Amino acid sequence: MGEQEVKDGERMSVTVKDMGACEIYPQNIQHNPNGRFVCVCGDGEYIIYTAMALRNKSFGSAQEFVWSNDSSVYAIREVNSMVKIFKNFKELKTFKPDFGCEGIHGGNMLGVRSVSGLAFYDWETTDLVRRIEISPKNIYWSENGELVCISTEESFFILKYRQEAVDQAKNDKELVTEDGIEEAFDVVGEIEEVVETGVWVGDCFIYTDSVNRLNYYVGGEIVTIAHLDRVMYILGYIPKDNRLYLGDKELNVISFSLLLSVLEYQTAVIRQDFETADKVLPTVPREHRTRVAHFLEKQGFKSQALAVTCDPEHKFELSVQLGDLKIAYQIAKELEGEHKWKQLAEMAIQKCEFGLALECLHQAQDFGGLLLLASSAGNAEMLAKLGDSAEKAGHNNVAFLSHFVLGRLENALEVLVNTGRLPEAAFFARTYLPSQVSRVVKLWRESLGNMKAASSLADPREYENLFPGFNDTVKCEQYLKPQRMRRYPARTYPQAPANVERHPLEEMAAAEEKGAFSYQPPRTDGDDEEEEQFQEATESQPARTQDPDIDWNSKPSEEDITSGQKSSEPVPELNIEAEMTWKPSCAMSPDWDSDNDPEDEGQSKTFEGYSKSSETERHSSSFIEEGSFKSSANEGFSKSYENEGISKSSENEGFSNVTPNDDMGWSDEEASLSEDEKEAQSSQPAVQQPKLGAKEMADLEKELELDLENLDVNTDDIDLDENLLGDRLVNCACRRK
Repeated sequence: MGEQEVKDGERMSVTVKDMGACEIYPQNIQHNPNGRFVCVCGDGEYIIYTAMALRNKSFGSAQEFVWSNDSSVYAIREVNSMVKIFKNFKELKTFKPDFGCEGIHGGNMLGVRSVSGLAFYDWETTDLVRRIEISPKNIYWSENGELVCISTEESFFILKYRQEAVDQAKNDKELVTEDGIEEAFDVVGEIEEVVETGVWVGDCFIYTDSVNRLNYYVGGEIVTIAHLDRVMYILGYIPKDNRLYLGDKELNVISFSLLLSVLEYQTAVIRQDFETADKVLPTVPREHRTRVAHFLEKQGFKSQALAVTCDPEHKFELSVQLGDLKIAYQIAKELEGEHKWKQLAEMAIQKCEFGLALECLHQAQDFGGLLLLASSAGNAEMLAKLGDSAEKAGHNNVAFLSHFVLGRLENALEVLVNTGRLPEAAFFARTYLPSQVSRVVKLWRESLGNMKAASSLADPREYENLFPGFNDTVKCEQYLKPQRMRRYPARTYPQAPANVERHPLEEMAAAEEKGAFSYQPPRTDGDDEEEEQFQEATESQPARTQDPDIDWNSKPSEEDITSGQKSSEPVPELNIEAEMTWKPSCAMSPDWDSDNDPEDEGQSKTFEGYSKSSETERHSSSFIEEGSFKSSANEGFSKSYENEGISKSSENEGFSNVTPNDDMGWSDEEASLSEDEKEAQSSQPAVQQPKLGAKEMADLEKELELDLENLDVNTDDIDLDENLLGDRLVNCACRRK
């Protein structure tokens, strides 16, 4: 019957042939191993018929009848517990078991069931082979007589018969005990299932259990063939059809496909006959090879299973178990499974294939594994990239740890702030970044939404008394920053001091004493704006040429000042106190005349003949710093002015007499001089102002206009009093002459 004509589990159409009637009511029907004879036993009698014609071959009285593996040998049990063995329908042996006889079982050996257990006897000699304390329900022997299944009411056992041990015991009687030969059987397995009917095909035991499942057992593995919807009984297996047949009490026959090639391959594997298995494998259909591979895996032959299986998932698992990275990597690329990449990464790390592990962890997006690999390898570049990518992917824990390990504390703090972990960020900043505490506390207050709770948070900038030594920690943060950003090789770890052994504040104080560290206060937003405005004003100035022979950054020496004076004229002494107390005032007497100013007279004499006045003014630079105006041309001799702005002064004709505005004057304290000081100043000889002609005056005015253009600054930001500028211009004119 072709396989294409029958489907698994469907009722088969069987042709019925009437072969005659039986003379007794049968309770048991058994075919001999070759199928030529069939025995019917019942009502205390047995009758042996030919299977094809149902002709009577032999008969007799018996309570039970069993066949041996030899088709010509059988045994019967009589009422008085006597057991008779027949061969070719002739009585061969008769014996009465020592432990009694409640039932007999056929097969490779004669089994006698009693109250005390099960005893196996040799068919030819009726010698006791082995006695087992078990109450069997049925016994099934394999065709070659090497395996036997003993089923009970709760489970079944698979035993392996050792013919060589029995032969050895026949020669050595000392190996035979009261219970027979102990080495005659080995237990292969015990399965907690109840066998209803069963049959051996090779080394595979096919059976139906109490829950109507059709299974087969091979090599310790149970394979379910089908789930039955009713109680069925195994009729037999026909190898040429590759089908297993079952029937029920209503004489319905069904069948299931069971490839002989699969059973033969599994049998060869159980016997470890791989040469035969390799010959049988090509006959196994491709769709059944994965099942065969699973069988090989359970038998411990994983390399053979890897070669046989056709399932990519199973092949990947086998390659991982075998440590075959190449095959596992190829399959992982095809399947693109996150779990598989993680498995492969773990195996690559175990085999020290860190390049492959890195790629696998990247494919699996396993940020935790990447952190472990990068930190263990000491790869700072990889750790930095991991921190950035983890932060973008939302793996904040990994991002924080990556930044923290690298010493990028600012980035770690931002991770806490961006994720709303403001309390943690505040304590983190207090520990590692004290300069950021105020900003984080402000954000923390704003996030609370409760004014009372927000006011309970103290800012170290506002409550310095609550944070003693806080300023020192801010300085220490700046001191430690270069150290934490430096990269050290891993081999220096034993020499590196532990953090608990260090005292950063003491280290910073020692560095300050040695001059190795100088604290730089952080720039504020206002300072940055002023710096930008000053740079813009400087860039807008026209380019100036400097004399390469003059060092404009150096201060004039005493010899330069002295050499520029005339030897015939006495050098007036400068009043240092007056220099230090020179300050502009908001109100100035309108009667003040610059010609009678003793300070200007002394200064004009001091600068008379000093260097080239026009060149000095041309190369002088203006510095605006905290509202003060300084000129490098007369550095060391200029007066400090504290003004709020600067403006261009008008040109003063002749530059000999300059009249300031009425709103500028001396303060009472600064303008008041003692009588002795006035007399000392009046006793000094008057300085004769040089007389200029019309042509010289015109040239001087042009040069002055050019100097004013070069000295032009951003008047929106600087507002120096124009009368003060006029006074400076008078001194400049005097120095020119």
